[in-house]
Order: sequence, then C-alpha cells, then structure tokens
Amino acid sequence: MPLRLPLIISCVLIAALLGMSSAQAACPPVKSQGIDCYMFEKAPPSFLADGRKSVVLFFMYICPKCGPLYQVTREWDKQVNGIAVIRWHVGWRDDELGRVDFALQQHKLSRSMSQPLFEAVQAKRYKGPDDVVAWAASTSPALAQGLKQSIDSQEAREFVQGVDHTARVFQVEQVPSFIVNGKYRVTVKDTQPETLAELEPLIRALQTQG
Repeated sequence: MPLRLPLIISCVLIAALLGMSSAQAACPPVKSQGIDCYMFEKAPPSFLADGRKSVVLFFMYICPKCGPLYQVTREWDKQVNGIAVIRWHVGWRDDELGRVDFALQQHKLSRSMSQPLFEAVQAKRYKGPDDVVAWAASTSPALAQGLKQSIDSQEAREFVQGVDHTARVFQVEQVPSFIVNGKYRVTVKDTQPETLAELEPLIRALQTQG
C-alpha cells in the first residue's frame, strides 16, 4: 500500500477522536519484566494508515533490540491470520534513516534490505543513504535511481515528520514500542525468549479488545 501522506492524514482514526469507551478493557496482566503495557484514558488523534484495527511498531535502526524484534514481527506476518504490523522508523529530529526506511517501503524492499541495514548500522559500516542506493544498484540500476529519488523526496520528509509527531503524541520515549488500535502502548525492554513468548498473545489480545 503506498504510503502517501494526504491519504494517511485523511484517514485519521475517527474513533480516536471520540475517546475510549467506558467498556474498554485495560491491559491484561503482564508477567514478563521485559514488557510494559499502558492504556490511554483517551486515545489521541493518530497518524495511522487507515481506520482498521492497527498494530504499529516504532523502531530505530540504531536500536540493538529493534532488529531482532523487527524480524519477529516478520514471522507474525507469515502466519495464517497473523498480526499485520505497520513498521515506522522514528528519528526524533534526525530524519535520514526514516527517509531511507520510507523509500524501502515504497519500493517493496523492506523484506530484503532492512536486515542488512540493521546490521550495517549496528556495526557502524553504514555511512549514509548512498550505501543503500549502492546495494540496490547491484540488483537494478533503475531501482536504485527510484530509491534515491524517494529518499530525497519531500514526501519522505513529510512522512517522517508525521511519524515523529505521532510518536510524541503517544508518548513513545523508547523503542521498540507498539501502538495497538491507537489505544495501547506496549514497550519492549528486552528480547529474551520469555518476553517474546508473552508479547505475541498480548498484542493479539489488545487488538481484539478494540
């Protein structure tokens, strides 16, 4: 689905503007010390892709926990009736990697190139967007040109600004964090097996609660 800013803004969750129903359930009890779940008393206006129930992962390529969790959510995608996760890079005033991630999504390269990008950033081999363009060029020069145009586009800058604004609205102060249906914030503090084992059923339960 194209990530066009006017469409996203026009589809802001109406339910979020109405606040939360008094029947809205709170976060279920969480056993793992690696998970914090918070329910908003009144759901803020949001910058989500459409009006469906949504699971948004805020991450950063420089975050050591984010790479493993990003890949875990890819496995959720593959499952029958799996959790569909929207993944947004939050930059907090530095939009470069957010623009790169936007371009990868636009050109359907996230699945193949996000993991190498995580690894390059973590190992401090990543020098800038031209590295990503060069990786793409090894596959297709035409693809690389389109990728560079997307990274440098005003659309990418506006999209990243919207993502950062939403992170502030939902008080996302550390990553990785999930926003579920615009009503719950789940912060993941480690990627231990017991944490990940509890995370998926928690996200499913919150998504079902509305």
